[in-house]
Amino acid sequence: MKISGVTYVSRKKHRFRNFLLTLAILALIAIIAIVIYSFFSGRDISDVVSELINKISFNSGE
Repeated sequence: MKISGVTYVSRKKHRFRNFLLTLAILALIAIIAIVIYSFFSGRDISDVVSELINKISFNSGE
């Protein structure tokens, strides 16, 4: 009995791994940007982070 033809198997897609890698790179870029901004502005990193959180917060209108 001879079997002819080739069976193709679809490759695994690594969407979740690529998503996590992209998220980690974006977080790293954000951290580097905050550190550089705080270095050039002469303010403490915690002040810069708290100011950004206050701008993002939805309850800042109160």
